[in-house]
Amino acid sequence: MIGGAVCLQLIEIVGWRPALLGLALMLAVFVGWVFAIPEPLLCKDRLRTPRHLSVFAILRNKRLWATSALIAPGVIGIAVAFATVQLRLVDIGFAAADIGWIGALSNVFTYTIIAPLTSAILTRMAPHRGLLWGCAVLAIGFGGLSIIDRYLGVSMSAVASVGMVFAALAVQHVAFTSWFLGLARPGKAGTDVTFLTSAMAAFALVGFAASGFVAARFGYGVALIMPGVGYALSALLAAALLRQSDSAAPGEDG
Repeated sequence: MIGGAVCLQLIEIVGWRPALLGLALMLAVFVGWVFAIPEPLLCKDRLRTPRHLSVFAILRNKRLWATSALIAPGVIGIAVAFATVQLRLVDIGFAAADIGWIGALSNVFTYTIIAPLTSAILTRMAPHRGLLWGCAVLAIGFGGLSIIDRYLGVSMSAVASVGMVFAALAVQHVAFTSWFLGLARPGKAGTDVTFLTSAMAAFALVGFAASGFVAARFGYGVALIMPGVGYALSALLAAALLRQSDSAAPGEDG
């Protein structure tokens, strides 16, 4: 809320330079607190493996690469939508501060209600099933949004799209992180989760890069359809992975 809404409000009041300078000073204070955080204690009985072996283990781990391919459609689709929903508000005529508050309130709502609710639901099922249902629900949600979008006013539709995108990011964060942690090798969670998170960031970069072309060439409506299609593809891939996992013999290493 401070970075996305308060700062934009200050820009309209005092200008860009003072507002961004104040934000930078505030961030510097938070950065200073890093030195007060104690390092976690390492278990003495943990086997120490050379780092280069972990890299080779990742390259040989088919499930990490399969997961990267699985999440790609959904991440690219939501990145396109995330990059265009606020541009749509600009084109409609919303002020920068208003756009900031819309995004900030959507963010607060989704991460205080949607994300905890998603977490509570996913704790009742295995991580790979949570991944499947999370993608399926998001695909249905964006499909429903594209259907009712034509019956809403332009401004209401644009604001609802922002809320839907932020809600999708919250569900994606919980479902994907749960799956990443469940997939990680014992003692190597930091390495494996970092690899998968980096892959997700790379796919998001592809979506951001393509977002402007998609909006200019096909319109904002298509940009909102892409997350639904992407999550549907990810759900299908997750279903295939789930079927393969269920049919695998006990003890088989993926």
